[in-house]
Amino acid sequence: PLCTLKYFPHSHEHTIQWAKNAFDNFFGVEVDELSAYIEKGRAFVVEGSRTGASKLSLIKTLRVNLSIIASASYSDCLRWGIVTFLRLFQANIAALLRRFPRNMVTSSGAPFWGGPKRRPSPLLLDLDNSEQRRFVILAARLRARSLGIHVNHSIENDLSSLAGSIDMELLNDSDVELGGIQGEVDIGRGSQAEVSEETIIEECRTLPDTRPVCGQLLPIFFGGEGKKEVHIDFVMAAANLRGKCYEIEASDRYTVQSVAEKITPALVTSTSVVSGLAVLEMIKVLQEKKLEFHRNSYFNLALPFFTSSMPSPPVSRYHGDHKWTVWSNIQINGDKDLTLREFLDAFKSKFGLSVSMISCGVSMVYSLFAPKRRISERLRMTMTRIAVEVGKVKLSPCQRYLVFEVFAEDETGNSVETPHVLYTLAKP
Repeated sequence: PLCTLKYFPHSHEHTIQWAKNAFDNFFGVEVDELSAYIEKGRAFVVEGSRTGASKLSLIKTLRVNLSIIASASYSDCLRWGIVTFLRLFQANIAALLRRFPRNMVTSSGAPFWGGPKRRPSPLLLDLDNSEQRRFVILAARLRARSLGIHVNHSIENDLSSLAGSIDMELLNDSDVELGGIQGEVDIGRGSQAEVSEETIIEECRTLPDTRPVCGQLLPIFFGGEGKKEVHIDFVMAAANLRGKCYEIEASDRYTVQSVAEKITPALVTSTSVVSGLAVLEMIKVLQEKKLEFHRNSYFNLALPFFTSSMPSPPVSRYHGDHKWTVWSNIQINGDKDLTLREFLDAFKSKFGLSVSMISCGVSMVYSLFAPKRRISERLRMTMTRIAVEVGKVKLSPCQRYLVFEVFAEDETGNSVETPHVLYTLAKP
């Protein structure tokens, strides 16, 4: 789930994916947004699709990047690297701990921190520490390259004096977004996301309305053009520093590359055998054979070794009169497009469960952590509209279903694992 990556990681896969997202956001998305602003001016912000705190965050990001390209100074890139370290591994972690203190308990009385939720600790800035120094320098070099600024290696040995010149007001609570990466929902300060239109307009006026003179902007996305070794270096540095915050074991370069690039080593011959065995099992499915006719197969062509066994039935989960397996799904049908409120009521009526979060694709479209104003707005929206506008789902003319992942709790406040929801689209 998205909240696990952003707030509650507990494995190196989570920290590596988080670092990869950070890479794409800092050096790809932000540079694309800067290019759009330079081309369109303030109209890009005012007429953009973002709203509320998300738009305010965009303005602040543009202001920082515009000041860097205005100075065309590598020193400012190094300062940005230091501020980014402080924000990701100190300020955001401290904000999360203020929102969820050490002694916090759930509605059922169980400790909030425990099990998969690891309580993090902020990192203190120590530029003599090789890992922290490496992160700052890699971040600065990538920022300079993406903004068309010359990298001056000679001043990288003077990071301490640059850190002393940073205005720590940049890290006050009003600027902290929990998670630090493309986060729309701030679970630390709910009121922070409620930003008036007047505030947006006033902040937008602080942006220069003239096009700055700058070098060639180069959006850098992970695995794209350029030195991919540097991409891996940054992701490894960021992932391992986040791992220190959450006491997760550090990852080596091979592990980082395997997870970030989704590398699955496989021999062509092994792949062909697996494909053949899979097709045989699919034929049995089409013939509606009973479970005892199916087989799990294991082989090692290097030995050679080959064996098979009869599969076990899928593990069943129960809630009241309901039984679910890994193959189950929940279908919610209706003659009309339900609003979010009607969807929540239907889920509560059918299963006796209260929904705490709903995700669609990679987007969290509903959360109890969200500001009340945003929850009130979305409760009146239809599920299809939420999927399209919030989840960025592109509907095809022949599409019949939307898939939602639902996180629910029973009457005692305990989490109940439910299958994904197939929401039937209303007929036009």
